[in-house]
Amino acid sequence: MPSAKTKSKHVRKRNTRTRKLKKRIHSKKIFGGVKRAKKLTMQNIPPFVSSEGEDDLEASLSFLIDLLGGSLYDTYVEDVLNVETNQQIEVLNVPRPIKPPANAMKPGQPTIFYGNEKATHFTCTTDGVHLWNSYSEGIQMRDTDHFCQTFVLMRMQHEYLPSSFIGEEYAKLRKYQYLDNVMVAIKVGCYIIELLQNEFNIDLQINEVLNDRDNMGKIRHIINPALKSITNQELIQCLIRYCRSITNEQVCASTFKQKIYLL
Repeated sequence: MPSAKTKSKHVRKRNTRTRKLKKRIHSKKIFGGVKRAKKLTMQNIPPFVSSEGEDDLEASLSFLIDLLGGSLYDTYVEDVLNVETNQQIEVLNVPRPIKPPANAMKPGQPTIFYGNEKATHFTCTTDGVHLWNSYSEGIQMRDTDHFCQTFVLMRMQHEYLPSSFIGEEYAKLRKYQYLDNVMVAIKVGCYIIELLQNEFNIDLQINEVLNDRDNMGKIRHIINPALKSITNQELIQCLIRYCRSITNEQVCASTFKQKIYLL
């Protein structure tokens, strides 16, 4: 296997406000599939705790969602999905992702669209003609804000790599089965983050999300005090292990249910 090399590029960070250009992350090695990270000898506890009235489960999923929708999103598209599919999928900012302007829909050009809203939605086209929207497809309840970016990646990967892990997980999504679809998205989100952690140095991107603040200047993601002096790598290991352990029943009993069903 070739030795690790440092690369540099521009990637975008998405938070609850907008996505901005950021420095390219450093590659650790050539893609060779996901290697399971070494497990920490600690309890399977929520890595994040409530900061705005949500419970610890929602707090932990919120960090996973923000991490997936930030700079790492572009990295996965450009350096994993495009490499593995031999495509040139674009990630494009538009005023309204649910209705991209005509000049953004280019026949034959696969594109992912996102907007500048406070909580932006993601849509995509695989052929430059037809728009795929998790809302209209019944994969996600309209106006909810959680794993739309992950659903879009799944749709893209299923188009070009249907027999891949993510492609096969996409095939499990069902219309109006919102809870089951979220559980699939959590599994896929953990897979993507684990893959990127194994292939790149993602400390910068983790710190960007950890340092994200709300409109009042408060830190949005609070690490569980039980995880003292934890490294970023260990934090991500805890996050992945915890999220993979979440059950349907736990989600239904969590404040996160409001993000799925708009209670």
